[in-house]
Amino acid sequence: MVLFHPDGNFIISAKITAELREVYDVASLVIYQDNNLWAKLCFGNSIKKETTVVTRGFSDDCNSIKITDDFVYFSIAKKGEEFSFHCSTDNVNWELVRHFRLECNDSSLMLGFAVHCSKGEKFSAVFSDINYSKNVLENMRTYK
Repeated sequence: MVLFHPDGNFIISAKITAELREVYDVASLVIYQDNNLWAKLCFGNSIKKETTVVTRGFSDDCNSIKITDDFVYFSIAKKGEEFSFHCSTDNVNWELVRHFRLECNDSSLMLGFAVHCSKGEKFSAVFSDINYSKNVLENMRTYK
């Protein structure tokens, strides 16, 4: 996991490319404050070996859309205590995956990238086309 301290409000997006093979192969964008307060937007294999998109906190997995390519574009936007997770297959048309409130401390909040596997011997992913801005979305649900 690679983390950094973001601005108070931000938008980050990245293309994630990975060959998902085993259950729980995961590449994700992460917001992290501590072990009890975090969220991640995951490109990975769930227990059914279908691609999952969101995991937040403890026991709050959300299988969202099935991604059939070996890449996806993800975005996390923060405005105050409001967060939005979006995904795209073309980096143009964005779909809301999850919108939620997370009461966090901006001074200790971190943002970044994570890759892990729990079944196979190794797993890797490539994060590219990374864009970061301290701007905010006007509408957190429509990516505009």
